[in-house]
Amino acid sequence: MIQNYINHIVFVIDKSGSMQSLSQQVVKVFDNQIAHLARRSRELDQETRISVYLFADQVECLIYDKDCLRLPSLASHYRANGQTALIDGSMKAIQDLEKTAVLYGDHAF
Repeated sequence: MIQNYINHIVFVIDKSGSMQSLSQQVVKVFDNQIAHLARRSRELDQETRISVYLFADQVECLIYDKDCLRLPSLASHYRANGQTALIDGSMKAIQDLEKTAVLYGDHAF
């Protein structure tokens, strides 16, 4: 059997009110990171799967375990407002990733 290399990467992004002045930069940095991961995924012939969690008052799983070659821009999904639920966002991401199937392939988290 051919071994598949599968990378699982999580972004936990603050969209609380304190981030309003940085909203454009957050979107730009995220989109650039995804473009870089997509390039590396192609170059190394490895699958790279992305999960994105946004947090303010509540935690929202925007994208779960999706191929980085098919990710949309964060621009239409990022609106900063509310409080900062950093611990909740981090814990939700960890709990969800613990449930990710890893039956075949060499998975890295």
